[in-house]
Amino acid sequence: PLVRRLNRRWSGPVSTGARRWVVAVGAGRAHADTVVQVPLGTVMDRRSVTVLQGTTLVVFNLAIDGGNGDTGNGAQNGFATQAVAKLKSPANVANALPDDGHFPGNARHPDVVLNYANDADPASGQCRLVPPTAGSFTFPMPAATYSKVFLFFHGANSGTKVTLTLTYSDATTQVATVMIPDFFNDPTDPMVFNLAPNLAKWTKTATIAEANHHNIFGAEVDPMAGKTLTMIKVERGATGYLVFWGATGIATSAVMGVDGGATDAGGTAGAGPADAGGAGATGTAGAAGTGAAGTSGGAGAAGGTTGQAGTTGGAGATGAGGSTTGAAGTTGAAGTTGAAGSAGATGAGGAHGTTSSGSGCGCRLSPADRQLPGASWIVLGLVGAWTLGRRRRR
Repeated sequence: PLVRRLNRRWSGPVSTGARRWVVAVGAGRAHADTVVQVPLGTVMDRRSVTVLQGTTLVVFNLAIDGGNGDTGNGAQNGFATQAVAKLKSPANVANALPDDGHFPGNARHPDVVLNYANDADPASGQCRLVPPTAGSFTFPMPAATYSKVFLFFHGANSGTKVTLTLTYSDATTQVATVMIPDFFNDPTDPMVFNLAPNLAKWTKTATIAEANHHNIFGAEVDPMAGKTLTMIKVERGATGYLVFWGATGIATSAVMGVDGGATDAGGTAGAGPADAGGAGATGTAGAAGTGAAGTSGGAGAAGGTTGQAGTTGGAGATGAGGSTTGAAGTTGAAGTTGAAGSAGATGAGGAHGTTSSGSGCGCRLSPADRQLPGASWIVLGLVGAWTLGRRRRR
C-alpha cells in the first residue's frame, strides 16, 4: 500500500516554505528534503484493523487492548476502516480509520501513511506487537540525514515507556525515551501526540464495543544533525501493552532505499539488507574470439626428415567491455607434413677413377656403365676412332 500512495504534498511546521513530497522508499534513491514513509516489510507481522475488500470483511488477528498476558491473542477488540463502519455502523464513520491509511500533514506531523488499507494484500502485516518479554526489535532506516523521525504506537493497560536508540553510519548512537500512554488517555509527554484520535473499538464480529476515545500516537525524535541515520532500535518497559504502527522521517539529504527487515532481541535478522543502488546497465556481449590458425610445418630436410606439426591456435580473447566472455578461439589445424627431401644425385666417375660426390666430369666408366648393351659399345668405338683421326691430322 505504500508504493500506491506516492507523491502526496504537505506543509507543516518543519517546512522551510518549499513543498515536499511523500515518498515510499524502496530500492533506489529519493531527493533531499523528502518525507519518507519507512518501508518495514517483515517488521509488520500482525493485523489490528478490520478492512473491507469488495464485500468481504477481513478481520483483525491482534487485539488492540492486550489480554492473555498482554500478548494480544485474546478474542477482544480491534480498529476498523471507514468502509467497514459505513457497512456495519454508519453512525460511527467519523470514529474509524481512513480507508487508505493516509493521514494528511498538519501542524504537528508531515503526511503519514500507515501500513494498512482496504485494498492491501489481506495477508500483509499492519502492525507489530512489542511483547513484555524480549520486548525489543530493530529496523533499518533508509540511509540519509534527517531533521525529524516519527514513530507510531498505541498502548494499553496503563501504557509503557519506550526507549529509542538511533544508530548512525559512523557507529555513533543517540538515545531518546518517550512515554506511550494507554490509548484511552491523551498523551502528557511533549514529544508524543495523537495521530489518529477518538477511534471506536470493534469486535471480531464487526460490532461496536466502545464508540470513541481511543488513540494511535506519534512519538517525535530529533536525530543528530549532519549524521546519516541507518538503524532504529525500539525497547519497551516491563509493564503495559504496546503495538508499533510504523515510522515516517523527514530527510534532508539524498535517501538510499532499503527493504524492511527486523531483528528481535535474541532472534535473527529479517530480510532487509540495505540496497546498494540501482543495477548498472548490462554490458554489450563481447565478440567471440577467433584462434589464429596453426603455423604450417616446415619442409622436410634432405634425406626425408618429416616436417613438424603446426602450432595449435591460441584461445580467442574475451570481448572487451562485454558481460559475456568471448568463445574460445578455434584450434589451428596441424601443419602439413613436410615432403621427404630428395636424395643427392650420384656423381659420374672422376678422372682418377674416384666417384665424385657432386656433378663430376670424369671419363671413367662406372661399374654400372660397363653393363651397357653391345650397340652402346659400337657407338663408343666410333667416337674413339673419330677422335684419333683428328689428332693425326693435326
